Amino acid sequence: MGNPLNANCQGFALDSNGKVVGVRLTYFPDASAQFELISCALIDERAAQGTTIATVEVLDKNNITTYVRCALCYPWDTWAVGAKFQNALLPGNAHVPYEHVITNGYNPPNRGPLAIAIINANGNVISDVIAGLGLPLNRHVGYHIVFRERGAGNDDGGGDDGQGDTGETTALLKETLAVLTKLARHFGVSV
Repeated sequence: MGNPLNANCQGFALDSNGKVVGVRLTYFPDASAQFELISCALIDERAAQGTTIATVEVLDKNNITTYVRCALCYPWDTWAVGAKFQNALLPGNAHVPYEHVITNGYNPPNRGPLAIAIINANGNVISDVIAGLGLPLNRHVGYHIVFRERGAGNDDGGGDDGQGDTGETTALLKETLAVLTKLARHFGVSV
């Protein structure tokens, strides 16, 4: 999979009216983790309309919403892949998609102090991590983040996802060929 960060998460930017339209986030991929980061986008200052929410969708292998421990973590700047975060707070509500209120401001070009990850009951990180979240210049922005369980089929049209063929695609193609062959014979068409 390519870079899951939308363009507006790859560099700090203000528009001509001085509104925040870009931030610079840090992406920690972990190919051995259960969940991968599929996308992350900034909800810019204009679109956020005064809200400061990071909305997180988590999908299983079949792209169905799944219930996990989605944590707002900090500090991220001393964290390393495979370690636990010093602090990991779960959302204060039962909403799915998960909603984390972002209250921590920071001054660019520094990155924000917060990260989001999926953790297990012991606090171990079981996903890629997206970090650098916060409120740039204390402006009201939001984030939209999507994680998906690894091993899901490649549905982005981008070719091989690096996971290899699980056999499901091959089996489905063989079944389809068998059905088409039967139909062809029924109608007297040779294949």
